Amino acid sequence: MSHNTPDTLLKLAADLNKLGCELSAAGCKLAEAAKALEQEAANVALANAQRWGVD
Repeated sequence: MSHNTPDTLLKLAADLNKLGCELSAAGCKLAEAAKALEQEAANVALANAQRWGVD
């Protein structure tokens, strides 16, 4: 094991932490997009039901 292994591991841990945060943020954005799509689908379903007289 080389003397700079702890530094390398610390950098790797920091990089993984940063990537984890970025993935979490991306997950939040995907959840927001999914919510918007779900609402749009509900709006379309309601409009179709009203148009065709289906409850």
